[in-house]
Amino acid sequence: MFDLFIKGGPFMWPLLILTVTIITLSVKKTLDLFVREHLDLRQKEMGLNAILFWGVIAGSLGVTAQLLGIYLALGEIRKAADISMALVVDGYRVSFITTLFGLYLFIGAAILWFLLRWKYKVMTRER
Repeated sequence: MFDLFIKGGPFMWPLLILTVTIITLSVKKTLDLFVREHLDLRQKEMGLNAILFWGVIAGSLGVTAQLLGIYLALGEIRKAADISMALVVDGYRVSFITTLFGLYLFIGAAILWFLLRWKYKVMTRER
């Protein structure tokens, strides 16, 4: 796993920060909705959509990192006189690391957001 993180390049650090952000927000909102009964509904809803927002940013960042990596690699390939096809394929394969990581973050954030939003909607119907 650490090897994939290193191969993913410098864009993996912002994706890691987004992972921590999404997890932190999800834990906070889970506690707000399930444990902290003294909060009013407005306080329980506040920040809920941030989970989905940061998930979308993670997915977008992953795709952007891949496109930038491919663009830069194609520039270097063009300069090279002779290049191995295996090297090109391996570089293309590595370029998917950030996209996959970002999309996994997006899917995870979307599922968490949906479940927490559903719980919030149930709470609003009960009152």
